[in-house]
Amino acid sequence: INGNRLSIYLVTLGIALAVISLIALWWLKTVPDMGKLFVQTNPSGAEVTIDGKRKGFTPLALNLKTGPHYVILTKAGYYPWEAEVKIKETDTLPLKLDLIQKDMP
Repeated sequence: INGNRLSIYLVTLGIALAVISLIALWWLKTVPDMGKLFVQTNPSGAEVTIDGKRKGFTPLALNLKTGPHYVILTKAGYYPWEAEVKIKETDTLPLKLDLIQKDMP
């Protein structure tokens, strides 16, 4: 009888551990890896567009999914700046730029 109870206990424990492992794997795959982008410009107040979506004005801190993102900075009277940046998990990527003023006619 003790052997049967131990067997049932071990089987139940094994099933519980398998279920917990599957839930943990599912959670890890559904939670996106995130990093941060901190954008500063001189002068401040440049509009920040990331992957075609307006996000706000500098200075600006954003949480982004890891991987490449296309960043565009625009401000009236200044040349636009654009580039692809790569966000890494749990890192903060500082982006500090001096905008170039357009020549006034």
